[in-house]
Amino acid sequence: MFGIALAITSGALSVLHAVVPAPHHLVELVVLVLANLAATAVRFVLLRGWVFHPADPADLTSNQRNRLMTITADMPPQTSADEPPRHDGMLARLVLGDGSQPRWVRPALLVLLVATGLLYLWALGSSGWANNYYAAAAQAGTQDLKAWLFGSLDPGNAITVDKPPARCG
Repeated sequence: MFGIALAITSGALSVLHAVVPAPHHLVELVVLVLANLAATAVRFVLLRGWVFHPADPADLTSNQRNRLMTITADMPPQTSADEPPRHDGMLARLVLGDGSQPRWVRPALLVLLVATGLLYLWALGSSGWANNYYAAAAQAGTQDLKAWLFGSLDPGNAITVDKPPARCG
């Protein structure tokens, strides 16, 4: 999948440079964004047809049929006899889920997300600049929008960070 995305984005840039010898950076950015959107669409179609290909509904048992996403959209959710149907509000559905999973799954996910966020923010400034490369990229991003978009170490966009955390912003 990575190779397909690389081929699409590299091919788009090659075509752009063949058509326009010295394109503006904004034009390159637009071409890259469009190429990445096309690569995402190609990945979606390939994964949908290859990895997550739905089986023939005639070959499935009723329990398997209820678990398929493409089929359950047309079927009402089934509840057990001892569990009354749920009529929750929007906040309860957000926190507890829609009933298609056990009730503990969504709260566990939310606790995990909050705990992860707190651990990332815990004593954030205790190590000073932490990493000089990321600190330089964050400082350059505050001075130039293009440096922020590309994760550059300097406002002149000569050197970029390998894997900028959240694009340094």
